Amino acid sequence: MSIRRLQRKLARELSQEEINGQLGRARFIASFIVIIFSLLFNINSIGLPYG
Repeated sequence: MSIRRLQRKLARELSQEEINGQLGRARFIASFIVIIFSLLFNINSIGLPYG
């Protein structure tokens, strides 16, 4: 989605290197979000560990 938006903004096709950069950025953001929500889900279902 951001690739098409960036293409419209720049009024040109993106190079493969630019597309790969956008995909890498999207994967990084998605993995960060997945880890945070997984942590929140596990804390909610299991509870905080008490030492």
